[in-house]
Amino acid sequence: MVSLTGGASYPPGTLIFVDPEVRDMVTGALVLARLTETHEVTFKRLNIEGGEVFLEPINTQYPIIRIASGAQIIGTVKGAMISM
Repeated sequence: MVSLTGGASYPPGTLIFVDPEVRDMVTGALVLARLTETHEVTFKRLNIEGGEVFLEPINTQYPIIRIASGAQIIGTVKGAMISM
């Protein structure tokens, strides 16, 4: 996830460290989620607004994913190491 507007970025080759024990639904958390319909795993920022859950990309060229009941949080990102 590379931000086009500044802020946190995770360029290709970045290692992310995910804690599979932490799957709390907390707004702003960076998470890995498995989409139920496609079984695709995605790395996004979690956002909860008015009882609805969204997975928002850091890169604004990608769409926001609205989740009805169609995703499982695999884990929460706890750190990253950018390779040089």
